[in-house]
Amino acid sequence: MEFEKALRLAEQYLTMTPRFISPKEPQGLWICANASEVSKIEINAVCLPSGGEWDDFVKCTPFFDHFPFLVIATPNALARDQLVQELRPRLPASCIYVIQDAGFRNCKSIDEYISLYGQREILSVLSGAEELPAYGLLNLAEVPPRDLTKVPRSLSRFPVLDQSIGGFFAGELCVDWAAGHGEEYPAESAVAGGTGSGPCRMCLLWRAAERTISGMDLSASGRAGACCLSHG
Repeated sequence: MEFEKALRLAEQYLTMTPRFISPKEPQGLWICANASEVSKIEINAVCLPSGGEWDDFVKCTPFFDHFPFLVIATPNALARDQLVQELRPRLPASCIYVIQDAGFRNCKSIDEYISLYGQREILSVLSGAEELPAYGLLNLAEVPPRDLTKVPRSLSRFPVLDQSIGGFFAGELCVDWAAGHGEEYPAESAVAGGTGSGPCRMCLLWRAAERTISGMDLSASGRAGACCLSHG
């Protein structure tokens, strides 16, 4: 959809001053918490009007597509969090930035910021902008680490091995008892130094986990190992 047509569409759902809206401006499109903030920022500033519905943003998607990114620009922390919560699932294809408190230099309102630093400094708040992770993707930084001391483990009963790695987590250990069935495992016996026909043979397969002294689990390193051991 061409920009002028998309702009007319967006005017039906968003508060803005059309003559101040241009995708050619470098700052993207700023989404504010209320009409007062829009009037102070002026250039490329919009907001949901009083009585508007969050789904109205979805109807304006053709308009948003003309801008390289969207910026949630309000010093009101509660309003900012709500905008993030409501916009991310509704505009999953949009690149969205959020201006944090540091960008506003801890000012509590746009009026306060402009009175202290002037209208010309309004673009400086972008220095405190952070990009939201793409909606639907797991943000690893927000995943709480596991307390490995509380994760059940299984021991292999090989003291040196158990002392070195602290035992195996669920899914790491596979025990194959082949004793007394006449099977021959020459390769495994060679590794273990056995004869290949001992009465009790155990093959341990696991993902090699590198654990630091503090207990950090680095098993996602991708390396795999196999240990084939034999009892006489």
